[in-house]
Amino acid sequence: MEKKFDEKVKDLGAKLCYAENKIKMKEQSLKELKEKYNGIKNQLADLMENEGMKIGSRIVLASGRILILEDFLSVSIPSESKIARERDPHRQMELIGQKERCLFWLDKNGLGDIIKNKITADFGRDDKEQTRATVMKTLLEKNGVNFKNEQTVHPQTLKATIKDSLKQGKDVPFDDFNLVSGVNVKIK
Repeated sequence: MEKKFDEKVKDLGAKLCYAENKIKMKEQSLKELKEKYNGIKNQLADLMENEGMKIGSRIVLASGRILILEDFLSVSIPSESKIARERDPHRQMELIGQKERCLFWLDKNGLGDIIKNKITADFGRDDKEQTRATVMKTLLEKNGVNFKNEQTVHPQTLKATIKDSLKQGKDVPFDDFNLVSGVNVKIK
């Protein structure tokens, strides 16, 4: 009986390893295909822009699908979770400084109202714990409840705010905000 069990385990183990290898191969293939796709997309955006096409320009393909030249903007502020996950203490301090510079820039430029204070705390489900959940931050400290206070900016709000700031000609610190801008091609 023990021999049959060992054979079944080894057989299923081999099948599991085979399936794992197939998944890894497919994931690698998909990664390579996405890189190729993005490369072609970037070439196409550059070509359209270099030929003088304006943002919003459209080209209808033989298939009926439409290529649209669009603005591209990516912007972010390091989150507390990203900072906490960073294992290198030196890099962790850089991320903290980067976040502080971003928040300072927003305040200095009259945009501090988009910064939100997010307070999280863990509570049980009983009535007493639910009641405690409704008290203000200062009461949380007095009641000995552990909590985390994080200043955040919603990603879409940040993107729209930085986009407007760039349009207004403000000097936005690209590195601090991990800012990347350019043109992109959208396929409809």
